[in-house]
Amino acid sequence: MKEAPCHFVRPFLDRFGDLYPCCFVNMKPEFKIGSVDDEDLLDKMYSYDKACQCGFLKFRKWQKGDKLNLLNIQTSLSCHGKCAVCYVSAPLKKENIELDYEKAYNFLEKLNPNVLYYEGGEVPIQKKALEFVAQVKKGIAPQKLHLLTNGCYNTNTAKTLSDMFTDFTVSYMGISKNTYYHETMLDVDVTKNFSVEVHRRTGKIGFRYICTPLTMIEAGDFLDFAAGFKDSHVIYADCDINSYAKEPRAIPYWSQVIRRCQLRFKESLLTNREKLLQFNFKVKFEPRTAGLLGVSKELVDKFKIPNVDFY
Repeated sequence: MKEAPCHFVRPFLDRFGDLYPCCFVNMKPEFKIGSVDDEDLLDKMYSYDKACQCGFLKFRKWQKGDKLNLLNIQTSLSCHGKCAVCYVSAPLKKENIELDYEKAYNFLEKLNPNVLYYEGGEVPIQKKALEFVAQVKKGIAPQKLHLLTNGCYNTNTAKTLSDMFTDFTVSYMGISKNTYYHETMLDVDVTKNFSVEVHRRTGKIGFRYICTPLTMIEAGDFLDFAAGFKDSHVIYADCDINSYAKEPRAIPYWSQVIRRCQLRFKESLLTNREKLLQFNFKVKFEPRTAGLLGVSKELVDKFKIPNVDFY
């Protein structure tokens, strides 16, 4: 396990104005670094020492020479989707809490980050959040402004956002119209068109494919769709399927379904080998997802599949 100062790799500023080492420990008071209300928040980052580890990194204290990678900012939970699986449970929370943008801006001036990663909820439907993004872009001028979004917006909105943000990660939960709708209550064709327009205007795009018991069936189909996006990538993420997809006693239902998904995904990887190389498209797997989809380093090496990364 690689050791790193997690709170300088991807610190997370939530909608309450509280700063955490990352989004995995957000809302756990024992891991809170401080708040944008604190005049000495930057000093608290340097002295922070709360050991933890996840599937990605093992915590160590900040050392001289460590530089901030990016800052992850959650603006509010306002969202037009109703995803069955939401990492922040936005559809279930009826609240009107929004980041104090004035205090957040003052903190950013001190921090002077190179990369800002914005998420919600859905930032594009939040008027004050977009005004904040524009203010930061003009006044602090980070090198990259990254947006995490479900991408279910028309192409005119895609044009507007492409002028504001430098990088995009568009989340998908399924690729067929039926599956996507029942997972999100949104229209996948709108999201596809948004993705195409963003890529046309920026020359790149990131995808995040979230595997649920329904969507993992279409993981290979999604790769067939995405592999032609030049200089782009997809991250396959697991929403902890094993915690709620329990095997029935009478028949090995889930093991059969998962095995079939693995065969289909392997087929897609092999079919798209040339595309991955031709279009410089990268396929990345979070720790649990590679096993879920039946992908291993041995498989990649055996069949010489290019541009595959494991976290």
